[in-house]
Amino acid sequence: MKNQLIDNPLEILKKLLLRYNFVIFVVLASVGLSVSILTLNDILNRPYNSSDASQTTKTIFDQPTADSITVLRGSTTNNAYKNLPPGRINPFAE
Repeated sequence: MKNQLIDNPLEILKKLLLRYNFVIFVVLASVGLSVSILTLNDILNRPYNSSDASQTTKTIFDQPTADSITVLRGSTTNNAYKNLPPGRINPFAE
């Protein structure tokens, strides 16, 4: 019987996996959690590079877009209850 197990290494591997599947799962889960915690710790401890923040993207508005922005009402305009059915309130009114 022992000679048959030695002759077939896949059978040995199968028996080991079936016997220790929970232990293998716990070890792999612990390693994955440790790697994620160490990666997050490295990201959080990295110094802030102010040269990255100084890079800006040039934005150009065409004239119709600028005109439509100018026409928009500000938050000081009181149109909160305009065009609402009776008994309804505007939840976005300031």
